[in-house]
Amino acid sequence: MPDTGRFIMMHEYAAFPWNIDGMILVTSWHGASNPGQLFDPSTIKGDRDKLIAPTLFVDGHSQQCDFTAIIKKNPRRGLERGKDWMWYKPLN
Repeated sequence: MPDTGRFIMMHEYAAFPWNIDGMILVTSWHGASNPGQLFDPSTIKGDRDKLIAPTLFVDGHSQQCDFTAIIKKNPRRGLERGKDWMWYKPLN
């Protein structure tokens, strides 16, 4: 397991790009002005709320992660690694 302090073990449903029947959907929750609202790639960039979710890491620590920048940049690639987290082990 690479970098257990950054490798995500569990996360909350919010702030995760879900592929449902080929459509990418994201919901904002924590601190959002309209919690639970669903966004797709065409509407997420206009959302002013942050995409924040409590996250548990393999080493046992937890923290609230702000996935806003990476998801808004490209919702279809919202699982790219950030400075504080990684979702999967890269091939290289």
